[in-house]
Amino acid sequence: MATRTPLWATGCALLALTITGCAGDSNDGNGSSATPSETASPSIPGKTANPDRCGQFTASPTPGGIIVGTFGPYCEEAVATTYTTALIPDESSAIVTVEETDADTTVQLQAQGFAVNMSYSARLHEDNCGAEPADAGAEYQSGQDPLVLDFTTDASGNATASATVPWVAPDDDVESLLILGAGDAAGQPAGCINLAP
Repeated sequence: MATRTPLWATGCALLALTITGCAGDSNDGNGSSATPSETASPSIPGKTANPDRCGQFTASPTPGGIIVGTFGPYCEEAVATTYTTALIPDESSAIVTVEETDADTTVQLQAQGFAVNMSYSARLHEDNCGAEPADAGAEYQSGQDPLVLDFTTDASGNATASATVPWVAPDDDVESLLILGAGDAAGQPAGCINLAP
């Protein structure tokens, strides 16, 4: 009987939370309801989402080198910045994974909610994202082939790209991933993702 009491109490607590959560999702009678930007975002370390995109960058990339951001206008400390909303609409998101060994670097990008059926090219840059695309500084050159992520979104605006290069960038030499349009939008700055605070 003693072991059933905590389970019963836990069940009641979960039921109460469920009822409270459902009540919070309902219309409050004054015509307002939660907008998509006000709803909770997935629990991914490093995630930033409106309305709190700004000032939310973690001290360093999360364990495993995962960086997640929601795109929008530039503001300090945001992970992702939109430069051309026709290519990367505000509220789009990206997940970047950086993996390094002693001999190589792999960067993977998952784009969600970008312009549909559009081609892009993402490249590592030396400085943090800023209000203007040029603020990201020069493209990082290791003296070898640059790391380039070319991808085309599907009918939902989603895509995944991965590239591996046979070098490792010294600390503080790579700060951002600048995304440019490709194809008909070749060279047009679309957005930027900070890889470091």
